[in-house]
Amino acid sequence: MRYRVFRITLWVTGLILLYLTSFANRVFADQDQCENLSVGYAMQVSQEIAQANFDNLPPVLMVWQQSCGAIEPLFRARTLLMIHDGVLTRENEPENLLEMAINFEIRNGLMDDEDVEKRDDYFETYRDYFGYVPVNSPFDRETRKLANTMLAEGQYDDLAKALLTLYSGRTHDFFQILKKGELEGTVLQESYRKRVKELRGKPEFNLGISSGIWMPTSDLQALGNKPFAGVLVGVKRGRWAVNASFEMRFGTAGDEVFIHSRDTITRAKHYQGGFLGLEATGLVLETGRFRSGLFLTTGFDITDLVEEGQDPRGKTLYSPAIATGFFLGYAFPNRTQLAIKPGIQFLNYKNDGGTPLSGNAITLRLVFSYSDNASRTQGLKRLGY
Repeated sequence: MRYRVFRITLWVTGLILLYLTSFANRVFADQDQCENLSVGYAMQVSQEIAQANFDNLPPVLMVWQQSCGAIEPLFRARTLLMIHDGVLTRENEPENLLEMAINFEIRNGLMDDEDVEKRDDYFETYRDYFGYVPVNSPFDRETRKLANTMLAEGQYDDLAKALLTLYSGRTHDFFQILKKGELEGTVLQESYRKRVKELRGKPEFNLGISSGIWMPTSDLQALGNKPFAGVLVGVKRGRWAVNASFEMRFGTAGDEVFIHSRDTITRAKHYQGGFLGLEATGLVLETGRFRSGLFLTTGFDITDLVEEGQDPRGKTLYSPAIATGFFLGYAFPNRTQLAIKPGIQFLNYKNDGGTPLSGNAITLRLVFSYSDNASRTQGLKRLGY
């Protein structure tokens, strides 16, 4: 019992020293020295693992740490050795475990990439990020083999089992464990939750197109129902989105629409209209890929009425506009969304000297939109989303 306590104390002390000195090592250690020595240490560690000489690993790992600091390959070897020796517990769990897991997930993806040239080019570009240990090196293969062997032959607690799953190459399964919250109470699970929340809070660029029908009421009904098409561009963040909205309506004016232009009252024949403003949407309910919520728009509505003839007279009318309604949508896996948006638009048109055009409008829109933030999407995908 005393021997086990001693070993745990030794490992905890080693971990504390590892993270207290990692920053200093990064700043003051000779980078060229790390680059020159890291491959050799990795090769030595892989040979000791292949021969099951685990007692020979601690001094090698300590010297490697002194040369390079807390790089991912060294961290991986230490973690596997702690699990092998039965001294990894929730109490001595490293705080930067999530960052190291993400680093390994990238490396693991490159290991399985059949495009060797692409893999090697990526490694050469980010050599320092990968601790200067080549991707798919004997070190990678031996640590993956060791993790698979321990996973198949031993009984471990949930944290150790999850880490063995990670280092066996099943990175997707590892992040699914975190996504389901199966490591509750660990620093790793809490770090994962914070990272997901942080990524989800990043704003996304939003672009959409819309089409539908504009159905005026009361006196405004004299203009008749009008089809419209539009675009919206804006920013989406979490459950909220704000877009600039532009819509164009087209058609003919009603048979009994008169305007006062050039001191003459004349019948309008041609019609063009539109809306320019801002739209805010809020997500209320999300079930799987189905979503529903509310929207509010504010801006100006425009109606252009022109008579028929060689030198036509016309009149352009403006009205402040506020619209509200709800939407029902479906989100596709490729970041696009299709939504139907019924609503009511409150208007205040004044056609002095002509046909009264007071009234509001009922709208029915079909909106197809795309939203994305490359870093947000890639980050969540890497975490199992």
